Amino acid sequence: MKVVMSKISKQAYSKNYSFEEELIETYPDINWVSAISEEEQIKEIGDCDVFYGWPSHKVFLAASEKLKWIHVPGTGIDRVTKNNQELIDSDVILTNCPQAHTKPMADHTLGMILSLSRKLWENRDQQHQHTWKEEGYVKSAMENNNPLVALSGTTLGIVSMGGIGRQIAQRAKGFEMDIYAVDKYPSDPPEGVSQIWGLDKLDELIQISDWLVITSPYTHETKGLINEKHLHLFKPSSHVIVISRGGIFDEKALLKGLQTKKIKGAGIDAFEAEPLDPKSPLWDMPNVIISPHSSSHTYTMEIQRRQIFADNLERFIKGEKLHHICNKKEGF
Repeated sequence: MKVVMSKISKQAYSKNYSFEEELIETYPDINWVSAISEEEQIKEIGDCDVFYGWPSHKVFLAASEKLKWIHVPGTGIDRVTKNNQELIDSDVILTNCPQAHTKPMADHTLGMILSLSRKLWENRDQQHQHTWKEEGYVKSAMENNNPLVALSGTTLGIVSMGGIGRQIAQRAKGFEMDIYAVDKYPSDPPEGVSQIWGLDKLDELIQISDWLVITSPYTHETKGLINEKHLHLFKPSSHVIVISRGGIFDEKALLKGLQTKKIKGAGIDAFEAEPLDPKSPLWDMPNVIISPHSSSHTYTMEIQRRQIFADNLERFIKGEKLHHICNKKEGF
């Protein structure tokens, strides 16, 4: 059996070994091949059984019928399936690591919400300037013009109630927020969530949300799901958090909403094109927090997603059904 590893991490998989060294020691009979560049991947995928990483369309076209399984060491599979109808139509199994990312991404989401609600960057700036500006906060509170927001009683809207959305809801419940969601497949809401509606209720969700969180996968159905025609629906108090993928909220529309104050603020971890253009106005907007698609990156997550591959590899060798098989046509 030949396994091509296209994504190599030097972080320790265990105390003494890298992830790759651990796998090689556990499965010495497997032909392990590292292929980082696209050229190397095209060369090596032709006779491999398993591919670990995100093969481009060009790389996949170089594969043979011997390829049975592609494992994506992340949650989103759009990088692999986008414009790759050959993969979608093939019998190649595609798996990912959804559960490893949900908790850190939920933590990051609440971190952004808290930062935006309390304007914590102002305090950090004042700290660096050695200044104490309590009076301004007291005055604005007494005049009911407080830039700071209490989360209790505000409404959190979640776009896609999958694993990430449910973890976010679980945390938001602790802040006594009112929680609603829409999903392609609506279901009975978990404790603390008022409703999970179908996507036909997206407009209603936007209208009631003080915090709108984008957690859905990027597919042909969700691209531009929220766009300029929705801007008039946002409350003046609304904030948007983009935590899963960029492009679900059309980025030109999001920018316009922020510039025209239709949307009060945003926390953005994912963009349709990454890295974000250095000339983008979003960088300098005082009501925007940007993180570099880093919401899931914790050491615990890295260990968990490696373990998912290791467990699935054992199942593959034994001829058992793999865990976390993706629906290539649906895009998740």
